Amino acid sequence: GVGKTICTIFPALKAMGENLTDRIFYLTAKTITRTVAEECFDLLSENKLTLKPITITSKEKVCILEKIDCNPSVCPRAKGHFDRINEAVYDLLINENRITRELLLIYAEKHMVCPYEMSLDAALFADAIICDYNYVFDPKVYLRRFFASDRKTNTVLLIDEAHNLVERGREMYSAILYKEDFLIIKRILKLLYETSSDKSEKKELSAFIKALESANRQMLEWKRECDEF
Repeated sequence: GVGKTICTIFPALKAMGENLTDRIFYLTAKTITRTVAEECFDLLSENKLTLKPITITSKEKVCILEKIDCNPSVCPRAKGHFDRINEAVYDLLINENRITRELLLIYAEKHMVCPYEMSLDAALFADAIICDYNYVFDPKVYLRRFFASDRKTNTVLLIDEAHNLVERGREMYSAILYKEDFLIIKRILKLLYETSSDKSEKKELSAFIKALESANRQMLEWKRECDEF
């Protein structure tokens, strides 16, 4: 409550006004801090700031289905989405300044498009993007349209409560492997090998089985090291 948010957003906006940067990403780990950022932009807009900020919400939270399924045969918004999305984004951009989750849901329903995909497309025209850490740092879900390795951007990252990024980073860059999964796949491939009559296919399956056996031996070695640790 001492003004940390305004003290970071205001100079970043000044830098944008002086053409030192093109876009601001305000990254948060919690809903409450996202709301504070939104309120900060509202306050600045009330004081004559002309800006287009957008809030990106996860697909799970804005999907119209109980369980996400982007198949056009299941989701009515997915069928013909690309035929309608340009008009939907244009309608949103010319009529709204601060683009909130609620507004995205309204315009997505009006034009029968996916609200999540619409938010990503609209973000290309936004001056400031409020979103979770994942959309910048997670190697699986980061916004490639902004951060692909071959793209040069002049972007400011404002990371709210950056101490949370350490633990989140561990989650983003960690993976879990189960030894049992390797053995299950090996059994399936052995069955395919025994029933196949194609020589080239059997050769490929044999190489795959040997690779799985090698991986299994390595994991056994690590398991013994853990037992002795």
